[in-house]
Amino acid sequence: MLLSATHWVWTGFGDSEGSFKPPSVILFQGCGQGNGAGPPIWISDTATLWARGIRATGGAIKPKKSFWWLIDFDWDSRIGTWKFRGKKVVAPDFELQIQGLSGATKSLRRLEPDDSERTLGVMLAPLENLKAHERQLLAKAKNCAEQLWPNLLHKYDVLPLTRSTIMKKLEYPMALTTSDAQQWADIMSLVLARGRCMLQFPSGSSVLSGSWTPTPICVSSV
Repeated sequence: MLLSATHWVWTGFGDSEGSFKPPSVILFQGCGQGNGAGPPIWISDTATLWARGIRATGGAIKPKKSFWWLIDFDWDSRIGTWKFRGKKVVAPDFELQIQGLSGATKSLRRLEPDDSERTLGVMLAPLENLKAHERQLLAKAKNCAEQLWPNLLHKYDVLPLTRSTIMKKLEYPMALTTSDAQQWADIMSLVLARGRCMLQFPSGSSVLSGSWTPTPICVSSV
């Protein structure tokens, strides 16, 4: 086995005179120095351990809802910055597999660095994709606005529903995004305009209007 083998280091100056091997029956952790498959092996082992840990507590990972990114960079000397490397360049054939609810091992979806996926209400990607996040928020606001119909609820329910449910859905991801005031105004106007129509308030009312000014949010860390 590789873990119990005796290792020599091969360098540009020749093979090392000394060697190393496990000093006892307790083997080294990992896959050995200089092993090109080291990172994928560590990633696979971590994913397997995570899935088994969840199963031990009565849960399971659903492969269809799981995904992953492999993050690596190239230095672009023309513009003096690092750039993400895509799937075609970095280990295109590598698959990350995990044990699902049935016990069978399934391959997880691998995404490009700019591919966004929904995680706890926020569209995230290593290479920030603002357009995808804005589309997701617009779709959420449109869905909320469609719930504000006279045949679905009484007009006196509009304000409580807007404040306690709809606004919370949109406020939650606000601190995690870099959308500007105009983008948020476009998103919020879908809900606020429909709410104003439901309440039949004058256009100049300050309770619900088609325009919206974001409130500054202070985020502190401990």
